[in-house]
Amino acid sequence: MLIIGLKHSTAQIVPSYDGDPEIQRFINKGDSLFFAAEYDKSALNYKQATKGKYDETIYLNMCRAYLKLKDRANFISTLKILADSGFKGYWIFDEEPDFKEQERYKTVQPVQKKIQDNYQKYANALHLKYPDIAAKLFRMSYEDQRYQNMHRFKSRYPNAYKDYMSANLTDSAKKIFVKNGSLLKEIVDRLGFLGYREVGKDGAKVSWLVVQHCDFDPAFQKKYLSLMKVAVGNNNANNTDFAYLVDRVRKGSGEKQVYGTQLVYTMEEDSLTHQKKVKISLWPVENELKLNDLRKEVGLSSIEEYLELVKKTNNP
Repeated sequence: MLIIGLKHSTAQIVPSYDGDPEIQRFINKGDSLFFAAEYDKSALNYKQATKGKYDETIYLNMCRAYLKLKDRANFISTLKILADSGFKGYWIFDEEPDFKEQERYKTVQPVQKKIQDNYQKYANALHLKYPDIAAKLFRMSYEDQRYQNMHRFKSRYPNAYKDYMSANLTDSAKKIFVKNGSLLKEIVDRLGFLGYREVGKDGAKVSWLVVQHCDFDPAFQKKYLSLMKVAVGNNNANNTDFAYLVDRVRKGSGEKQVYGTQLVYTMEEDSLTHQKKVKISLWPVENELKLNDLRKEVGLSSIEEYLELVKKTNNP
């Protein structure tokens, strides 16, 4: 894989548990300890956050902590839990060097094989028209979120990714957006819209996510929006995702949005504590009086609930 701008690094994932402060505290503590290089305590807090229940994101972060500890036994046992629970992201062995390093060990090979089989079973069960394209989309999603996750952690924890400048992370993320967006455009030009029947609901979600980040190519965004409108009418795309893309295209054109999905983020620093916080404001809306009614029509929560959730996510 071509890495643009930065050297490759194992990247933690940002999980979010709105409504359960105890779980969120364990996650935050696990994150903080991970970046303080206290990997044993980090893994313990992640484990407590699961409360004995399977959670893909937290278990993956536990795996990363065990890799840092060079605790192969716990790494493999945790990875086995992921595999036995249906985890299908076999590309992680290519994308992250710390995971790929384990490939040579015989004990991890059967687990890796099961993860690969999980993807094939997933594709077969859904009768995907383009299973290989869906796999490419999942890889795109992994790349898409990598630098954004690193950026979020860097803004929260002083020890997170100290070797990277925030500007470099932002630049690398933009380059990945261009790389993925250009590839998706080629696929759509060749095969048409990628909806539920073509790549499954998860694959369609990734396709939409990549288009959301194609601000560098507004013509492609508008084309995809037109295709998506037809697909929504044919029950082959998500109406809520369509609403987000409507607003994204409008914002890119300097127009007021319809559904209130697009926000403006600015970083502020408390003058007394010097603690940084993300200030969130709403991009101008076309019809504020009917906003919540319009949001309800496409399956969105009220604008008040949405803004509160985003604030919690960005300022945990």
